[in-house]
Amino acid sequence: MTDDPVTPSEPAEPAADRAVVLSSLVEKLSTLGATQQQIDAAVADNTLPDLVRSLALWGQMPDTTLADLARELDVSVDALGKVARAAGLPYDIDAREFVAADAAMFTSFVAGAQLFEPKLLLRYSRLLGGAAAKVAEASVSMFLRSRSEEQPEPGSAESIAWEGRALSAVRVFADTVPQTFERMLLHHFVMAAERFATTSGSLHTIEAAVGFVDLTDSTGLSLAMGARVIEPALAAFEMAAGDAASSRGGRLVKLIGDAAMFIVPDAVDAVGATRDIVAAVGSDERLRGARGGVAFGELLHRDGDYFGDPVNLAARLADAAKTGHVLVDSAVADRLGIGAIPDGTRRLEGFTDPVPVFLAR
Repeated sequence: MTDDPVTPSEPAEPAADRAVVLSSLVEKLSTLGATQQQIDAAVADNTLPDLVRSLALWGQMPDTTLADLARELDVSVDALGKVARAAGLPYDIDAREFVAADAAMFTSFVAGAQLFEPKLLLRYSRLLGGAAAKVAEASVSMFLRSRSEEQPEPGSAESIAWEGRALSAVRVFADTVPQTFERMLLHHFVMAAERFATTSGSLHTIEAAVGFVDLTDSTGLSLAMGARVIEPALAAFEMAAGDAASSRGGRLVKLIGDAAMFIVPDAVDAVGATRDIVAAVGSDERLRGARGGVAFGELLHRDGDYFGDPVNLAARLADAAKTGHVLVDSAVADRLGIGAIPDGTRRLEGFTDPVPVFLAR
């Protein structure tokens, strides 16, 4: 298993002349509509990052309040404020943190109010906001990790040169990532609809296999090597888990500490995905191996997550497995046939009676 790093951009030449780099940044900001007065004030107040972000993302400084948007959309400020807070945008209703185009961000909720209960819309807003926050933080983190130098002194030539690079990066983000996310979202919508069409048992449940893969002694490894040293290996583990699940029509649901949880409609495919992940971790010299568990049954689905006895059972099976092994429950074993070897019973946390377990060949 390898971690495919994003190749960082080439470091800029040393910015010895502050006037030169400032002139270059001023030119870039001016093309985005910044006035000389705004630029001078930002330099004097060390608020260049705010000016760079605002102009690169929106082409202007935010000048609209939540109350303004509510009036435009003809909805109550209180209702719009609840949606904004659920999405992780805890702005005061009179704070100028928006631009006029942000009205489009709330139109789906205005339309949805005719179809769904308010509490469902707020849950959906929280879900979308959480996904957006994760993408945004990952984008900023990736940019910061490309930085090799120490934090420069505010107002220095190096600091101004850095803001120039940040301006270019934010423009690339604004011009490409939203469109990429939009197209990915549409494709995932289609795949989710197809997956639910084949596995749904009711409006609230589906029948599917859930798998867990636990890393062996990741805590000890982190203490011995340091979190920063093993972080690339953990990132590769997440990529391997996502690839294995999606290649079999499933989805990586989440990482829980040092474990990956995923769902796959077919039990045999779920075992194959689990074995692939365990094998990938086992071949990575930076880690100490992994073990897996797979269970099949009725899962409650809610906001993109899954709950129920099969989820708990798969997690406990992974806990009970030896490094390099995959344990499955009887429902999965029935579908594997000769591919499952009886391995006695286990007393698993959360289950009153001993549970029959099987070793996947």
